[in-house]
Amino acid sequence: MATPQAAQVWACILKFLTAFFWVSSSLLAAYVVWVVLVLCFYLLRLCWNLCLILVRRLWRICLAPLRWWRERAQAEQDVESRAGQQICQQYVAPSQRSLLVSAPAQHYHVIAPPRSTSSLLASAPVPHHDTITLPRPLLPLAPAPAAPRAAKAGKKKKSKSAPKNEWKKSLALAQSWRKYACSQYDLQKALFAEAEQAGDAAHAHALAQRARAAKREVAIWDDKSAELTFKSYNFLRKVPKGMWDLHDLRVEEAEQYVAEYLDKALKRGDSQIRFIVGKGKRSKSGGPKIKPAVAKLVANRGLRFYEEPSNTGILVVNLE
Repeated sequence: MATPQAAQVWACILKFLTAFFWVSSSLLAAYVVWVVLVLCFYLLRLCWNLCLILVRRLWRICLAPLRWWRERAQAEQDVESRAGQQICQQYVAPSQRSLLVSAPAQHYHVIAPPRSTSSLLASAPVPHHDTITLPRPLLPLAPAPAAPRAAKAGKKKKSKSAPKNEWKKSLALAQSWRKYACSQYDLQKALFAEAEQAGDAAHAHALAQRARAAKREVAIWDDKSAELTFKSYNFLRKVPKGMWDLHDLRVEEAEQYVAEYLDKALKRGDSQIRFIVGKGKRSKSGGPKIKPAVAKLVANRGLRFYEEPSNTGILVVNLE
């Protein structure tokens, strides 16, 4: 039979084992809980990264059209930059380049007509197929006034608020753009003619593509030339209010400006508007072209007009 002392010892051992079991169970449960929390954290982090990747992909897909549009606009600007530099190098006289300002150089990829083309193509202002470095287009800006010369003795120096021949320089630049457009038109016709005579289909297709590129440049630089010409005659030069000069414009360009400023004058409630259409003295066909076209356009609108008595090259349109 066990003694009371032995029973107490066994009771203490049992209590110790019970306490050790509960402590171990608590530590094991805490460890399991910690492991589960760590796994949940990494799982949430993985889900978060996957969501970020998905959102970025969707964002790129949504911005793809905008990115394509920006790249296309940049490519068109590069083409205009290359053409503007060629125009200034070939058509603008060195004395007129003080009106221009250039920006840092960039790389442009340009396409030239084949070397086997006629002499007209060989003389066209287009570089060979290569990647070259050209500056950005030279843009028409108001030139800074020239440095004042020393006044002669006995004469007063006159102050001028603006350059005297600014509109003439701007007009010369517009005419150089027009010459470039004409050269591109000749290049377009020559390329199309050679494409029709080419025996190889691939070669003919390449020639037709280059001809279409020249056709686009004709449209671009004709529009720029017309806009700068109209600005030179009517905004950089002093003309009476309500009068618009249509010199050096083509018939369709003059009709466009006449329609635009007729609408503006009617909206303002002006009583009359005058257009300088010229007498046709510089016309190659020997007669005026803009004058009958403008008269027909005004008549189709139901407006009355007449020639100014002192100058038959001016049409006066009554708007009342």
